[in-house]
Amino acid sequence: MVMRNKKSVKTRLLIFILLFSTASAADDFTVTIEGSFPGAENKNVRVMKYDDQITYTHKEIDNEVIDEDGLFNLSFVIHEPVYIFYRIDHARMGHFVEPGNTYEIQFDPVDFDTLDDRRNPYIERWHFSFELFNNNEPDRLNSIISEFNNHFDEFLLEHFSNVRRRRLNEPFQQFREYTDSLFVLDTVEDNSFFKNYYEYKFASYYRVANIRSNSSLFKNYIIDKPVKYENTQYMSFFNTMFDKFIFAGSRKIQIYDLRVSVNERNSYDALMDTLGKDTILHNEVLRELVMLKGLKDMYDNPEFSKTNVKSILEQVKNNSKFPEHRKIASNILNSITQLAEGYPVPDLKLKNREEEIICLDDYSGKFLLINFWTTWSDNSIDELSALEDLYEDYSDQFEFLSISVDRNYEDYKNVKNQNQYSWDIYHFNGNFHMLDRYGVRRYPSFILIDPDGNLIKNMTPLPSVGLKSTIEKILSNWNKE
Repeated sequence: MVMRNKKSVKTRLLIFILLFSTASAADDFTVTIEGSFPGAENKNVRVMKYDDQITYTHKEIDNEVIDEDGLFNLSFVIHEPVYIFYRIDHARMGHFVEPGNTYEIQFDPVDFDTLDDRRNPYIERWHFSFELFNNNEPDRLNSIISEFNNHFDEFLLEHFSNVRRRRLNEPFQQFREYTDSLFVLDTVEDNSFFKNYYEYKFASYYRVANIRSNSSLFKNYIIDKPVKYENTQYMSFFNTMFDKFIFAGSRKIQIYDLRVSVNERNSYDALMDTLGKDTILHNEVLRELVMLKGLKDMYDNPEFSKTNVKSILEQVKNNSKFPEHRKIASNILNSITQLAEGYPVPDLKLKNREEEIICLDDYSGKFLLINFWTTWSDNSIDELSALEDLYEDYSDQFEFLSISVDRNYEDYKNVKNQNQYSWDIYHFNGNFHMLDRYGVRRYPSFILIDPDGNLIKNMTPLPSVGLKSTIEKILSNWNKE
């Protein structure tokens, strides 16, 4: 007969209960999206959210390749309602999701071969229409937000002239009473996310139409109110109210004190004390968030030391009591160093048709000129020809890498085979994430990288109109150093 230690049995039981509870809790917050997109077979769908709504950094929370039947399945964990958006090729479209829900999204069929790549997708984004269901019904939160926004847009269109003349008080009050009866009193008593969205939508227009003073708006919507980091309408209102606030919006905060706190003292505490002179910011959470927004602006302000601004951001990133603020500080630091001269460029991975992976490390030790181009751009083809002369002059010191962003691989292959270029030319293989990370916004575009993998210059002159002189200057400076 085997005797079991009672303490051991209890420990195992406790572990089992904890694991079961953790799994159950995760299920309560897991969002599942079952999707259908005819015509997008074999394309990658990425689901994103804002990592924060000060920098609006995009965070990928799941991705999947759409299968041969046009179906995909995504899942992720959230702890409160958030706005998500899908990235498929250059397209972007989104909706709100709530924890623990399962959604069915049905995109209208799209023939990707008919899409016109010559239309700049960064100026006029592609948008694919879809229907969203939750338990076989149109999703309640998205439906009610859409309905509310439609009413708001119709009202503003009808009263546009009054908005511009600041004569909106009475009709706005009547409109508010009407929407109160439609939404708040009858249908959304249990949805705090929409209630906040609703209130801060009105708050934003109270400010735009000059219906309420800033002091009244601060008192009723900001001071002693919790910060709603994931509510898009709250954050939109917050950003509007505190845009340039510490420089021009506050009568209590002096620019001299800001300069001393940052440039001379390089001190988080000193800067917090300076902001605390305005009673609007007596709450520590609000004050630190406003400070972060101010530091983001200070970095590009010549009156402030960039080094010290970064130092204070590092202090917040490492020591803030508020996790959300540590994340925002980290995102601000990333945003000011990403594609900044002298900083490492994002990693780059390409796969050729032999399934070999090509990355930046393959080009280390030499200068690297990266070129993004397309076959449908005559200018791209002309600049590839001009690049041939540069290759002949500088191939002993420079590596050259041209990346085609044509969605149709055969178009790229035909141009490459017809011209037999001397340097490495690859297809991007549908890696739109890479284009985002490199900030590619036009074709052709050229990027110069030093032998250590740091950015020298983003968006250089074209080979036909000045790139050679840029290269000569870089080599001269590098040799002197």
